Amino acid sequence: MRKEQIKEEIITLRDDNKHGFIVLMALATASVTVLFQVLVGDIKAVFSFLGITGFILLIPVFIWMKQNKEKIDALIKELGELNDAK
Repeated sequence: MRKEQIKEEIITLRDDNKHGFIVLMALATASVTVLFQVLVGDIKAVFSFLGITGFILLIPVFIWMKQNKEKIDALIKELGELNDAK
């Protein structure tokens, strides 16, 4: 019973990390695009705050993904210990 719960938690955390990665890439792409357009002169410099804000938002997303990875590692270790106990 506990093994199944651990497996479900691992699957959920991996899915969360996949979604987090998509958000991470979208933020990075949008930020670089906005800053590039400001540098080229296609849009006004006041919009550079959007690019900077995007880069700042990358930090909490990255930290959240790293925490999920640590949880996954701990759950895999626990699952291995449960398998060894048998």
